[in-house]
Amino acid sequence: MELVHGGYWIFYAIDSIEADYKALVVCLVLSKIKATISSSTGYHHLVWKRRNAGKHGGLVSTNRVIHEINRTLHQLTRVRYAWIPNIPLIWQDMIQYFEGYKPILITTRVTWQLLFHGWYKCNTDGASKGNPGPSSLGFCVRDDEGDMVYAREVDLGVTTNVVAEDKAILQGLEYCMEHDLHPLILETDSLVLKKAIEGEWDPPWVHPTFIHSLNCLVQGEG
Repeated sequence: MELVHGGYWIFYAIDSIEADYKALVVCLVLSKIKATISSSTGYHHLVWKRRNAGKHGGLVSTNRVIHEINRTLHQLTRVRYAWIPNIPLIWQDMIQYFEGYKPILITTRVTWQLLFHGWYKCNTDGASKGNPGPSSLGFCVRDDEGDMVYAREVDLGVTTNVVAEDKAILQGLEYCMEHDLHPLILETDSLVLKKAIEGEWDPPWVHPTFIHSLNCLVQGEG
């Protein structure tokens, strides 16, 4: 660093610092698609790890940091958007891919279907404003004539949408089991929980205790 005419300072970048800034640029660009991921902390950690490796004599190349960022981002997007095929690995291609992505919307008319004689149906729902945010659950039980047997709404405080949905399922099932309302059909509008219950999906945001509690209720152990 030196002082030049006019009172301006000139800074000469050290190679290792310059490389860190190159990796940091990648992190800043990745922040454009924060909606795809939960946090950019992982990318900051990679830059921090490279800086400390260089400071203490280790070797971590800028290209290596960029590669790890690309790989981590790709894994996160595959988990977050499990139904989207062929997500590109390189972050520039990934941004372009998601900016041009147009989902195929399929609409299906949903109506409440009458049951077989002697059956009951429990419909559940949960919602969160902000996710996480103020949340509540609700469920109702009807008989084979479509008449309301029981309904419940519960304020859950601050939690997530998935938690509200799974608590609605558990409370609805618990009530039906306690009052011998069976045979029973349980309906939920949560595709994630439906797939998790059926064992088709294993999303990390569905807590394993939910599946365990559900199995215990079904098997009469809860």
